Amino acid sequence: MRRLSYIVLLIAGVLWVPTNAQEPQQAVTSTTITLMDSITPEQEQQFLYYFYEAERWINLSEIEKARPLVEFCNYLNPKDATVNSLMGDYARVDKDMNKMLYYYKKAFELESSEYWKEYNTLLLKLNNKKAHTAALKNLNRVAKENPKNDNVRKVLYDAYMNQKMYKEALVVLNQLDSIIGYGEESAFERVKIHMVQDDEKQAIAEIERYLDTDPNNFDFIRYLLELYSHTDQPAEKRIKIYELYLRIDGQNLAILNNLAWELCLMGRDLERAEQLSRKTILADPRNPIYLDTYAWIMYNLGDLTSAQFYIERAMDNMTRETKNDIITHYKAIRRKCKK
Repeated sequence: MRRLSYIVLLIAGVLWVPTNAQEPQQAVTSTTITLMDSITPEQEQQFLYYFYEAERWINLSEIEKARPLVEFCNYLNPKDATVNSLMGDYARVDKDMNKMLYYYKKAFELESSEYWKEYNTLLLKLNNKKAHTAALKNLNRVAKENPKNDNVRKVLYDAYMNQKMYKEALVVLNQLDSIIGYGEESAFERVKIHMVQDDEKQAIAEIERYLDTDPNNFDFIRYLLELYSHTDQPAEKRIKIYELYLRIDGQNLAILNNLAWELCLMGRDLERAEQLSRKTILADPRNPIYLDTYAWIMYNLGDLTSAQFYIERAMDNMTRETKNDIITHYKAIRRKCKK
């Protein structure tokens, strides 16, 4: 019998839910009923009457009024999956773990494709390795039998992540992508897996892959910048990510400076590099890094007078962290000016 309301148990306040348990499912209107082979016509009539009466009370949020009707339905037809699942819901209200496991397991065994969630998520909450192994086996079987079911795969993915089974989790993500398509959530989960495995190279590759499809995702852009900052990346990659960033936040001084610096080092589009760098020194005229960048751009443009003026301003404001680079540039500019 298809679940009429999972008892939802429509009054959330009376539910007892084990730690990290899933939210109750919403009520459904369609119901199918599986009767025992040996049930008499009279019992069949009784079952149908009490079942639909229980359904009516549940849909009215009168959960406790439905309880004795559900229990009688279970007495009449203990092999009905929906009734067993409802009995499991009442055991949840009563905080009776043993009965929850018993009834949810029966519901799962009777109709695994419909009632896979409660029993197996319950097993995953237990502090028991055998229970976890059984749940993973059950969920994999249901997933195999239902190749288009993304919900069971989401639960399976979370289970693998909790067990630190990252290779298996990636396999499930691939299956989910084939069902619902590759998107931001999938990319984020893949990055998360690579990072917990200390694989920054693959994390970077995944973010770059996603940004090819969604170049305006600012969270991914900033995350990629962070990864670029402490990994050795080609200048072309750094320039590309700075350009993407400035399309969204064109006033970020650090990014303007970094892009100007990269263009200068590559000797490419020095006029644009000068324009970008000029914005930074106008906004923050005592920043030694910005002054040094501008001086070096002017040096590469051949404007030695301006280069000397700005490198001297950088010298006046340099810090311990910026001292070495600024002095190196100062000496190079001075040598050129004496020729």
